[in-house]
Amino acid sequence: MLGIAEKYNVKYYVKDWSLYDLGGEACDELGFGSDFVNSEAQVKTIVENMFSANNPYVNHPAYAGNFGYDEPFVGDIPMVAYQAKYFYQQMKALGSDGELMVNLLPSYVGENSQQLGYQTWWERLTGNTDKTYSGYVDKYINQVAIPYTHYISWDYYPFMESDNAGKVNRERNYLANLELIAQKCKNNGVELRTFVQATGDFTGTRAIRGAEDLKLQIYAGMAFGVREFTYYSYSSNDASNGNCLFNNATQQYTDVYDTAKAVNNEVLKLGSIYSKYHWDGVMANNVSNNQMLAGLGNAVSAHNGTSIASSTGDTLCGAFVANDADKKYQNAYMFVNVTDLDSANTENTVTVNLPTGTTSVAIYRNGERTVQSVHGTTCSFTLAAGEGVFVVPQK
Repeated sequence: MLGIAEKYNVKYYVKDWSLYDLGGEACDELGFGSDFVNSEAQVKTIVENMFSANNPYVNHPAYAGNFGYDEPFVGDIPMVAYQAKYFYQQMKALGSDGELMVNLLPSYVGENSQQLGYQTWWERLTGNTDKTYSGYVDKYINQVAIPYTHYISWDYYPFMESDNAGKVNRERNYLANLELIAQKCKNNGVELRTFVQATGDFTGTRAIRGAEDLKLQIYAGMAFGVREFTYYSYSSNDASNGNCLFNNATQQYTDVYDTAKAVNNEVLKLGSIYSKYHWDGVMANNVSNNQMLAGLGNAVSAHNGTSIASSTGDTLCGAFVANDADKKYQNAYMFVNVTDLDSANTENTVTVNLPTGTTSVAIYRNGERTVQSVHGTTCSFTLAAGEGVFVVPQK
């Protein structure tokens, strides 16, 4: 896989079964779970032996790091911390910038388990101590993110089949999950990462229908300060009808691949301006009882003189502050059209109240910058389904 990654000029996280989910309750049957590894000393020995000078892949030019844990239970987090501690110790000794990839559970896992009557399983997942999802995230931050990884990643797949019983709750908690983790990242100085749903599967998630599905997820994530996205899933043996980016059975790229590539290229063009700001909160205008917006708990009505005056559709707005306190333009805003994609009319015209003295706004749309003069105290723009624009008021 590293050779293939190098061929296509991408980095690859190695899934080495000697390390993956090491000592975890949630460990796959191919790995060394808690039945085999249950102490710091054991983790230390395994990791030091794996990442010695004789390691066969650490020095490969396509090496990004190792896949450490996927969706650890609360009880697994001390083992994740041991794994991260000795992994980064060995990377430093080897002169490598390899990263440990750790992906947390989404908030809906606990809710679904309780809805299905799996209270015993949920108690096992939480270790019968931290009964809230917030507590689960806090434990990871304190034991793993702050001392070692310096980021939080988790997966949440918002689009469900229309007849799925969990559709409303899944949608309602999507932005709420982003909001909760974004605030914790801000408070603790760690980076925010998440996943993008690119498939439907047996859990009731639906297939991807078009660019608007991907754009809504990516721009909504960016409205909360997300810096990195991972697609789930890239490949499958059944990649027809909007499932995945690559069909293993036919060895062909899918229409979703072409769509994702176009969206990625659009978003990547925003990187230079987006990276100059950091997240500071969100605003919202919910005009149609949108379930995603209904789940938000801390949206503000205005941010440093900027607010949503009106919108014809449901609007999310991330508020940002410049990293450089001396920067001429101190605030920026990510406006996202989160109108239900099943609505008859998904177009959304947004009017924005601007701070006194604003003479123009720089609008970054589809990766391109335009400047719109301001006459009075407002500006307006129209967003297509799932679309996002990054707006910088200028004086």
